[in-house]
Amino acid sequence: MKHLFTTILLMYIVVLYGQQIEPDTAWIESEAKTLLDEAEALTSVVYYHLELDYLIENLDTLSEKDKIRREIYQEQKEDLLGRALQKYRQIISDFPTSTVYFQALNNEAMVAFDLNRFEDARRSYLAILNSSVNEKVTVLAQPFSNYQKNAAEMLYEIEFALGNYEQAKAYLDQSTIYEYHHFCGNAYEQKAFWQAVQYSKIESAREHYKEAASYIIPYLFERQLWREQELAQSFLDLLLRLRTRSDLLEAFDEAIKNFYTRRSDSGWLSYYIPFMGEEIPIDIYEPENKDEELSLVRKYVENQWMYYVIQAN
Repeated sequence: MKHLFTTILLMYIVVLYGQQIEPDTAWIESEAKTLLDEAEALTSVVYYHLELDYLIENLDTLSEKDKIRREIYQEQKEDLLGRALQKYRQIISDFPTSTVYFQALNNEAMVAFDLNRFEDARRSYLAILNSSVNEKVTVLAQPFSNYQKNAAEMLYEIEFALGNYEQAKAYLDQSTIYEYHHFCGNAYEQKAFWQAVQYSKIESAREHYKEAASYIIPYLFERQLWREQELAQSFLDLLLRLRTRSDLLEAFDEAIKNFYTRRSDSGWLSYYIPFMGEEIPIDIYEPENKDEELSLVRKYVENQWMYYVIQAN
């Protein structure tokens, strides 16, 4: 009878303990998600509803009225993001077991980075990078990428901004080991382009111009250069550190004459030109008449924006 009573008592304690834990877990999730919703509402006001960055960037810095507007917009931004930071940090400190913990940690780091609070951002991104989380980022960061990849890329951005180029390169290297997730095939090409540009920036900052150029040469005919004139100019400036305009045009002319092809297992024929020790893909279709290949390659190259800006005096 004594043993029966003890067994019943233990069962009652287990049931009571389970009932106590369950509402606590639910409360933690509820509180954490409420704070997250509030914080993300504040950041959404800054980035999407008021578009304060856009307003700040498009003001006339020589106008006294616009200088005042800039101060007001900047104060609004810092106030709203500061309040969001408090809520993200409350989740991080008070609810580390919640399912939104890493989302809060990531968003807190992103906002801190935007406010140039690099030490705060670095601390949070390192916490993510050194964790075992393997989830996808979908808010306030690189969409569809996992948390650790995003953290490594942002740590690269921080170290580069601080002039720590060796450490920046180490983090950029580390970012490549994590899988990139996206539903669009073009996004993978854009990610490869972005990485090449970042490696080139690092080598340029270290005055290793030949190495820097080797990263961007395969992307000289990237369509994005038509839209981003500043980026195209940076490519041109780098090439002009190594060759004169006339030398570059001669190198292109020689490359066109020496174009070559590779056929894939599926039968698709791809065209390339050799240029300054690298190869540049040429986006043309295989013509029915082989005699037309050289003409098509030349026409393609000479219609590219980078070729045009090299030609321009």
